[in-house]
Amino acid sequence: MAHGGAMPNVIRSSVAIATALAAAIALAMSAAPASATTYHRQVNFLDWPPELAGGSVCINRRTLQLNGTYTWRAYVKHLKHPARPTVNSRTIALHGRYTWYDCLYAQRGVDGPHRYFHQSALFNDRTGGRANLTQNYYGRFGRGDYEWGSTLDNVRSRR
Repeated sequence: MAHGGAMPNVIRSSVAIATALAAAIALAMSAAPASATTYHRQVNFLDWPPELAGGSVCINRRTLQLNGTYTWRAYVKHLKHPARPTVNSRTIALHGRYTWYDCLYAQRGVDGPHRYFHQSALFNDRTGGRANLTQNYYGRFGRGDYEWGSTLDNVRSRR
């Protein structure tokens, strides 16, 4: 019977630990913070020239909690030429919760060149504001498997 009084304390401690752990997991899943470099990418086979004008592929949306200054890069790279990506970048201050997406659109030029148009966007979930980063890919390496997407590099955190 001497141990009977200790058992409710053990149960209460276990419940408190489980509750704190569940809350931490829920918070982490709701909005992942951008670390030193955060990637938003995938691999797709791309035809050259684009087979279907107006065709597109998008990366699943991702929610991030951002607070600082970031170098944002949009890129397309052929997997046989990984050291030679096509890149566009900008530096941007971001504060708050953002939804991030990337889409690649096939465009066949009638009077202009064929291309893939890459759009990366960050939507501020509170204000509804939107930041865009775009680039064109003109098929430098022809058809094949490509990794494409965008990255955020945290260059300065805000306190």
